[in-house]
Amino acid sequence: MTTPVGKTPSPSTTAATKDAPRETARSLLQPDGSFKLTDELKNEAGMGGFLKGLGTAEQSLTRGVEQKMADWAKAHPAADAAAFKDQLKKTLMSDGMAYSNLQKSIQRMQDKIMSDMKEAASDRFG
Repeated sequence: MTTPVGKTPSPSTTAATKDAPRETARSLLQPDGSFKLTDELKNEAGMGGFLKGLGTAEQSLTRGVEQKMADWAKAHPAADAAAFKDQLKKTLMSDGMAYSNLQKSIQRMQDKIMSDMKEAASDRFG
């Protein structure tokens, strides 16, 4: 905290800063030790729009991320909330990209199958 030259910080502001509870990774968990991925946290990680675009798959991806983050918080009990949120962003990006790649692969396979079926039908039925 910076103060103007010749001034000392007031005792009330230094005490408030010192006594403020430090937000930890553990404080972001539910009382039962689970983690709930809120829309606010999704947006803070920059993944809210992407996840909404997944439709029904969002729930499955969200459950997996929630479990991974609960496990991470339990394995890193001294981590602060900023480290937790950084890990959350990495996990969302990683799992989101993995899902997206899987979805694209499935779509390519479906397109190939349809193309092959159309080709076979045109050969057989003219």
